[in-house]
Amino acid sequence: MRLVRERAKINQTTIEAAWKRHAPKSRLVIADTECRGLALIVNATGMVWRFDYKPRGLDPATGKRFATRSITLGNPASLSPKDAREEARKKKGEALAGRDPAAEKKAAFAVPTVDALLNEWLAWCEKRVARADAETAARLAGGARIAKRGGKSDSGMSPLTLKGYREKVDAHLRRSFGRMKPEALTREAIIRWKDRATTGEGGTAATLRVLSAFCSWMVDRGHLRANPCARLGQSVTAEVGRPLSEDEIARLVAVLAEREARFPEHVAALRLMLLTGARVGEVLNLRWQDVDRPAGLLRVVKHKTARGAGVKHLIITPAIAAELDRAAAWKANEWVLPGTRGKAGPLGYGALKKKWEAWRAEAGLSAGGAPRLHDLRHTVGSIAANAGATPEMIQALLGHSQISTTRRYIKRDAIAEARSAAAKVAEIIQFPAVGKKPAA
Repeated sequence: MRLVRERAKINQTTIEAAWKRHAPKSRLVIADTECRGLALIVNATGMVWRFDYKPRGLDPATGKRFATRSITLGNPASLSPKDAREEARKKKGEALAGRDPAAEKKAAFAVPTVDALLNEWLAWCEKRVARADAETAARLAGGARIAKRGGKSDSGMSPLTLKGYREKVDAHLRRSFGRMKPEALTREAIIRWKDRATTGEGGTAATLRVLSAFCSWMVDRGHLRANPCARLGQSVTAEVGRPLSEDEIARLVAVLAEREARFPEHVAALRLMLLTGARVGEVLNLRWQDVDRPAGLLRVVKHKTARGAGVKHLIITPAIAAELDRAAAWKANEWVLPGTRGKAGPLGYGALKKKWEAWRAEAGLSAGGAPRLHDLRHTVGSIAANAGATPEMIQALLGHSQISTTRRYIKRDAIAEARSAAAKVAEIIQFPAVGKKPAA
């Protein structure tokens, strides 16, 4: 490497002339006479501004002054000679104040980006899912309770939770925050992102909850001092689904009756969802070994809250018993709802969803937004609420681990309740009829 050193008052003309002299295996160092320590470095492939300085004080390892340190300020394309001198003076001031700009820059460069930390967090979440599966398997095999803290599984996570995390990370968080360092992920930055978000209130709140969980993980590992998402509205969610009205239920029941002869498994699945309030996966994964007729119970082994609540039980009512009797007539394998076309497994979610979308359109269920399959579960919760069931009773019926989730499912008929309340008030507070005098 051929090294050439020169001194000059660097200006734009100096820079242009220096670049014309660049050559392979050669380095030109032009020290600026206007700012001590500043130099223009011309290499074979580019040019940069460099500032040399000595940190203040003595090196504790040697007892002598620190060796000269160097820090790159930028390149002539981004920093003019005037700007480079100003930046060099700032670094000199930092060094005189006892700081070490080069060491600070190196340390900051070593800090992982938010994108790298997101990958590490998701890998940690995957381990939690694996531990949750092991806990559930141990509980079902041996009947032993797994140690918990605060009423929750010590380390478990649902696969559906992890799936939701991945979706929000890939769709929003990487794009918005991935290139940042953790210290740049401030409350102000998150508020600016929140104000620009176009996913709607519910989607933004859901993404913010994922970001808050990620930030809590970073706090635990020392990447952040505090969670910047605290009290930023992550608990606000959009309206979750809509229950079917009585008229819509009647129309859907009629369509299912017409389709039962040709698609008995699909019809039975939708009827069981309407009768039990179970999630679609819970119904599709029912096995005949989970049907306990003497006890009048259906055992749901694999469900969303299995890691904390264990096996979930559904009550076999006469209507549910009738559906099970129909299913027993065309029993094909271990599944209550076997796959169609000779498939060995249970009825598939995709096949059921396709039929649901066709049949809800046939029943005219598009007013107020086409209901989802999961809205059949909302419908059961709302029917129970309007029939006078307490939130605790509905929580037990639907198998929620938290009462706050149950309250989101309850859609009462406000007008009917108001009429009932007004009638009760009128029974107690009565006035004499018009034209009649009160009794003496």
